[in-house]
Amino acid sequence: MKTFSQFYLLFLASSVAADVFDYVIVGAGTSGLVLANRLTEDPSVKVVVIEAGHDERDNPLV
Repeated sequence: MKTFSQFYLLFLASSVAADVFDYVIVGAGTSGLVLANRLTEDPSVKVVVIEAGHDERDNPLV
């Protein structure tokens, strides 16, 4: 089973502008994350998941 550390989980679309990805998944809901997980079973594939909203990484309630 993969961990989230193996994915590019990014919260700001501008932070991915300088990189190249094989797949861009818009929406980090259940389906988006399952799709990202399946696509990254191939280690040569580079996937980014972007989600609208505020950066909540420092929020202790999240």
